[in-house]
Amino acid sequence: MVWAGVLWNGKTELLFVEPGLKTNAEYYVQQLREDFVLQQDWAPAHASRKTLAFLDSVSVEYHKTEYPSASLDLNPLDYRVWDELNRIVCDGQEVADLADLRRRIKIALQKLSISFVRKAIEEFRDRAQCVVDSASDNIQSQFDKVCLHWWYKPSSESVSFFWAPLYTLLQDSLKDRESKKWRYV
Repeated sequence: MVWAGVLWNGKTELLFVEPGLKTNAEYYVQQLREDFVLQQDWAPAHASRKTLAFLDSVSVEYHKTEYPSASLDLNPLDYRVWDELNRIVCDGQEVADLADLRRRIKIALQKLSISFVRKAIEEFRDRAQCVVDSASDNIQSQFDKVCLHWWYKPSSESVSFFWAPLYTLLQDSLKDRESKKWRYV
C-alpha cells in the first residue's frame, strides 16, 4: 500500500506501507502530521478511540456527519490522481518486482504536474454539487447541517485553509457561473 497527498502548490512525499504491516489505529496516528489537513473518512483505523484522542490532543475538530459515508469519490486522490499515477506507472511495461514498482511510483509522482493537481482539486466543488443535486433529501440534509470542513483557498504563495459550511460554500461557488454537470464514468 502507498499513501500520498496533494496540495494546491505541491505534492506530499510518498509513504510506502511495508507488506504485511497492519494499518491499524496505532500506525495511522504515527503517520498523521499536525501541518496537514485531514480529510476524515471514518475508516476503522481513522475512527478508533486512539485516533480520535490524538486528534483531540492536537485540537483538530471533526464531526462524524462532516464527510458522507461511501463518499462517492469526493477525494481528488480517489477520483483523479491515483488513476493518472497508475497510467504513468504501467505505461505498457511489466513491473519487475516491488522495488521496481516503488521506483516507478516515485517517478510518476514527480511527473504529475501541478496544473494537473490543481485541476483535480478544482473539480471537488462540482463533484460535491452533483452529490447534492442528485441525491436524496437525506444527503441534502447532511450538507445543510452546520458542520464545518477544511477547505483550501488557492494563492500564488502557499496553501491556506479556512473553515466554511460545505453546502454554503458550494452554493456560493456556483452563483456566478453555470453549474457543470459531472457524471461518473
